Amino acid sequence: MTTPTIELKPSASPLAAAEREAI
Repeated sequence: MTTPTIELKPSASPLAAAEREAI
């Protein structure tokens, strides 16, 4: 789920990192 977000918006890397921490 977070993978597509990073691929779509590389600048969302920090955001995806926060979501990954929740997992």
